[in-house]
Amino acid sequence: HKVEQRVFNLREELSLNMQGFLVCCVLAACGQPFLRPRIVGGIDAAPGSWPWIVSLSTSEKYHNHFCGGTLITDEWVLTAAHCMIPEDNTTVVYLGHHSDEDLSPTETRHVWETRCHPEYNTTGKMENDICLLRLSAPVHFMPHIQPMCLAAQGSTFPSGFSSWVAGWGSKGKSFDLQLNLYVADTLQEVELPIVGLNECRCLNEISIPDKTICAGFKEGGRDSCSGDSGGPLIVQLNSIWVQVGVVSFGQGCAHANLPGAYALVPEYQKWISLMVGSSMRSWSWFSPVVVEFWSRFSSSLVIVLVTALTSVR
Repeated sequence: HKVEQRVFNLREELSLNMQGFLVCCVLAACGQPFLRPRIVGGIDAAPGSWPWIVSLSTSEKYHNHFCGGTLITDEWVLTAAHCMIPEDNTTVVYLGHHSDEDLSPTETRHVWETRCHPEYNTTGKMENDICLLRLSAPVHFMPHIQPMCLAAQGSTFPSGFSSWVAGWGSKGKSFDLQLNLYVADTLQEVELPIVGLNECRCLNEISIPDKTICAGFKEGGRDSCSGDSGGPLIVQLNSIWVQVGVVSFGQGCAHANLPGAYALVPEYQKWISLMVGSSMRSWSWFSPVVVEFWSRFSSSLVIVLVTALTSVR
């Protein structure tokens, strides 16, 4: 019994050390939805399961969604530059929003300041499609409003690795943003595999810039779409969710062999930190290869120590 207890304690300690090794500079609250029980082709997201996602609206009186975004501090939102060009400080940010059928948990803020990447689309290839919005007043974190962790520079995301995207965008393959046709009333979510940049470039007929991450199924059928722009592409690290991309562009929606393109968040760590300042501390270094290696190493180490403990019992 004493050996079993010591082994249990050892596993717990190794797990904590592993998490501390892989997740550096992460605020305790970021990337952790309190209410989570566990787009095109997606399903309704559970209320409170994406507490960091925001909806950008042209009106405060009526929810007139046009783009998504991510809350990264109590007063900054990350979105796509093409959502905010030309700059328009009349944009209203809906936080904690889930469905148009119930606006009770929703809070709103106006955009006080817009800071889009200075080299956005300079070559016409949608490069550096990333933008920061400063809210008119800080928000108070609560279960349905939480900040997101961002993947730090140097993070790696192998082809085929699972990612998730969510938004209130088009649920079909055709869309009219001005008429708000086919926009989802309830937040949609979908799981997509990461696609390597070289493969993404080979599949797409349009230019895919550097600092891009792609995601989508070869057979199509599931994808982010118009209206989802600016929203987060996320992956899971233990119990923490980390944003790796910002919905940017694609050739249509959910077509076979045409994965969507997302601005690669880790490549903008320096720029985001410079713009936001000291309030942005929730960066997470992510590497599934290291996670797998450490998991195998820790399991082997436990076996060795169990043998040693048993022999001296």
